[in-house]
Amino acid sequence: AEHAVAQRLLKMSARWADIEHQTRDTRRYHKKILDEMRVYHSAYSTCAEIMRKFIERPTLVNVWAISCPGLLKSKSRELELQEPGTPMYLTTLAEKMRIDMLYDAVAHLKNIENERPIRASDIESKLVEVERLASAEARKIDAQEAVLMQELSDIGDGSDTVQEWVRVLHNAQTTKTLMMRGQGLYSLPPELFELVADMEIVDLGNNHLKEIPKEIEKLHSVKKLYLDDNELRTLPASMAKMHDYLTLLALAKNPLDTDIFNSYLGGLPNLFRFLREKRRNLRRSSTASKSAAGTRS
Repeated sequence: AEHAVAQRLLKMSARWADIEHQTRDTRRYHKKILDEMRVYHSAYSTCAEIMRKFIERPTLVNVWAISCPGLLKSKSRELELQEPGTPMYLTTLAEKMRIDMLYDAVAHLKNIENERPIRASDIESKLVEVERLASAEARKIDAQEAVLMQELSDIGDGSDTVQEWVRVLHNAQTTKTLMMRGQGLYSLPPELFELVADMEIVDLGNNHLKEIPKEIEKLHSVKKLYLDDNELRTLPASMAKMHDYLTLLALAKNPLDTDIFNSYLGGLPNLFRFLREKRRNLRRSSTASKSAAGTRS
C-alpha cells in the first residue's frame, strides 16, 4: 500500500513533471540525430543491395545509367513537396541519396567501360565502399542509441523518489507524524489519507496544492495540520468532522477565498462552523438536484 501511494504521489509531483520534460526533450534531441543517421544507413544499405544485383546481371548498369537522371529529377521534386523531418520526407531523402550514390557508381563503371569491358571486380570494389559506409553508419546509430539510453537512465524514472517517500510513509506509522513539506506536490491521492489515518501531525506545507481531497476527513486523530504555502482557495466541507481533535491548522500563504479566509481568521471554531454550513448547503443542493431529476423522469 505504501509503495502504491508513493507511486501515485510521484505522478502528482513536480519531480514527475521534470522527468517527463527532460525525457521528452532528450528523446526529441536524439531523434533528430538518429533520423539523419538512419536516412544515411538506409540509403547505403539499399544501394548495396542493388549493386549486388549488378554483379549477377551486369546489364543493369546500363538500365540504371539511363534511369538515374529522370529518377533524380523526380525525387528532387517530390522532396520539395514534403515537410522536412516528417517520415515521408525522410523516406524520400533516403531514396534520393540512394539514387545519387548509384548514379555515381554507374558513372564510374561507364568510364571503365569506355576503355574495357566491366568486370565483376569493378562492381565489387564499389560495393565494398558502400558496404563499408553502411557498416560505419550502423555503428554510429548503435553508439548514438547507447548515449540516448544513458541520458534517459541519468534522468531516471523517479524510483529513487518513490523509495524515499515509501520510507517517509513507513516511518510515519511509528512516529504518527507525516512530513511531506516541500515535496513539489500538485495534488494528493485520496488513498493517502486512509494509509495515514491515525497520524497526529500532518505537514503538507510548501507544495503546489490547489485543492485538498474530501477524504482528508479520514485523519481521525490529527491534532496539527499544516497546509500553509500552497495554492488553496478553499477547503473541503468534510473537514468539519475534525472539530473534536484538530487544534492547529496552518493556512498562511494561500490565496484563500474571502469567506473562508475571514472564517479562518476568526479561529478554528468559527472555521468549523463555516465548513459545517457549507456541508449542509452541499447536501441540500444534492437533495434538490435528485428531487428535480426524479420529477423529470
